[in-house]
Amino acid sequence: MGIIKNKFKTEYLILFLFFLFVLGFRLYFAFQTNHFNTDGAYFHLRHIQYFLEEKSPLTYDNLSYGGREVLYPPLFHVIMAFLSFGSIILLKLIPEIFISLTIFIVYGISKYISDDPYVPIFSAVLSSFFPILFGETLNNLSVYTLVVPLLLVMIYSLLRLDEKFYLWLFIICSFLLPLLHSS
Repeated sequence: MGIIKNKFKTEYLILFLFFLFVLGFRLYFAFQTNHFNTDGAYFHLRHIQYFLEEKSPLTYDNLSYGGREVLYPPLFHVIMAFLSFGSIILLKLIPEIFISLTIFIVYGISKYISDDPYVPIFSAVLSSFFPILFGETLNNLSVYTLVVPLLLVMIYSLLRLDEKFYLWLFIICSFLLPLLHSS
């Protein structure tokens, strides 16, 4: 029994150390500059700052050419406004933490599917280094930093729908996802 407990502790320790490595790797590149990598990040930054100032989501953008209605789901901006209070440092830190948490979710999915003890660790390692994920989320205030973990939680709860907790988790996530992004 002691060997099995030791194996689980070692497995979780490896997973946590790898999470810290990926988070440190992402934070290193995120804090190399004082600006974000894409113009989409400044779109989100403007919406977050507007929410902090006006206490309501931006629905009409009078700064665009001739003004226009904003048809974008506001939940990401509201969450980031509450978590960061508009601080640029926190707006760089929080998305990197969100996207790094996918390691634990992918580990849970692959552990549920596989009987092999090494496959979940390997899949968690591979999931954190997808090139498209780096291109879209590294040093970027992107809604995908919250959408990707939410989709993975939905997949995990979909695998375990026979349990009541995961059924409710799936229902809650399926209502939150359209409020985050149109994907």
